[in-house]
Amino acid sequence: MATHDRKPGYFLTKDNPITMGTSGTPAALSTYATKVYEVYTTSSSTDGSNSVEPFYLKNTMTGVGGVGGRAKFHMYTNVALGGWSNALKAHAEYGSSGRTAGLGSAFCAETTLSAGTTSGTYCALEGELVLGSGASTGTATSFMYFNATGAGVATFDTNGYLFEIGTGITPASGKFVSANSQTIKCKIEGNTRYMMMSQAEDSLSLSGSGITCISLGTCATGIDFTGTQTTAISTTSQNIGKFLAVGTFETPIVYTGDEFIEIHTRLGSATESKPAMRIRNSAPASTNMTTGAVTSLLVQAYGTDTGDVGYLEALQCHVGIKANCEVIADTSTIPNMHAAWFKMEDLGNDLTLTGDAAVIAMSSQFNSGTTLTGNADWISMTKEGSDTTPLDAFIRMYDGAGGGWANYLLDIPATAPIADATGETMTITKKIKIKVGGSDIYLQAGTMA
Repeated sequence: MATHDRKPGYFLTKDNPITMGTSGTPAALSTYATKVYEVYTTSSSTDGSNSVEPFYLKNTMTGVGGVGGRAKFHMYTNVALGGWSNALKAHAEYGSSGRTAGLGSAFCAETTLSAGTTSGTYCALEGELVLGSGASTGTATSFMYFNATGAGVATFDTNGYLFEIGTGITPASGKFVSANSQTIKCKIEGNTRYMMMSQAEDSLSLSGSGITCISLGTCATGIDFTGTQTTAISTTSQNIGKFLAVGTFETPIVYTGDEFIEIHTRLGSATESKPAMRIRNSAPASTNMTTGAVTSLLVQAYGTDTGDVGYLEALQCHVGIKANCEVIADTSTIPNMHAAWFKMEDLGNDLTLTGDAAVIAMSSQFNSGTTLTGNADWISMTKEGSDTTPLDAFIRMYDGAGGGWANYLLDIPATAPIADATGETMTITKKIKIKVGGSDIYLQAGTMA
């Protein structure tokens, strides 16, 4: 190891530097254990406010427009090295009884700003990759690399963090860390962006009063679900004002595509009946709901204040066979096709009806606030298409496997303004019981004379 004999009080000057070797003739180290400069110190300081600094170097820059000002560690090689190579290594080691009451680190980078730093870009830690012409990125190249080793590395796997933002940072709206600590502000090519911080592992979990968890701007596809998923969207929250809000009644979303929402699905099993969409709404738990209604789906269609509308339909249901679909066998048939199927289902609990209470599989209500002109019907049935073969029936009732049918085919209140049919003679063949105004009458069914 090379040494220099300097007397106490002897100061280095620009004319008296410590120099070992030159760039053209560097000092040669015979083995990896040979050190150019080696210092061993110890300190018994118990001062908890002032740092022990065995090596201190301070450079004061006085030239306007100067650059640098740092200490430089430069490692150069032109051969293939082994498992690691570094220009500078910081190593902090804690013995079996050693620890730090506050914050311990192997390397500390600190930048002090002042009232004079009115321009420029500043940071506590800078990382820079320089790639010359034809440079290769090897197996993997990144700005940062983190790893944990040692026999007790499993402890870090359980208790460790990638990084920690200390208590000096105060989360707030518009700040470096957001009010709910769910985004961190960063800058990419001069544009402010926000890194999302999830509240749960392996998922995007966000929450906070008065915030928008997900906001989608102009994009080709807002949300794209690909791959195999058991559940694409799931919520277990017990208190949600609105699960999904798109536009408002006063300011609706204007869409220019064929559909605002388009969903295409296919059953994954040929032996099970599974709906593409299920909506189930329940009354409040352990509460008697004496007013209001439990509605699973409300679909509304509105015209404009000015202008004509060709068709105004709140719900349109289609059922059909996909063109050029594969036929598994020549004898394949579809026993039933329903464009709309309504089912009243008692899920096993006793249901008691009192007074005027009613259970109805399909209910319709005609609510008009103005005088209607033209045709106004409760139910309109039309057969369309080029096939002129007549239907068997517009309405068909099946004898289900659940027991009795019904007491009445129709139940019409006494206030219903039903016009009498005139000018027809009937050949009576059957009688169907209905109720009109609370009294039993019989609808005469037969063939037209």
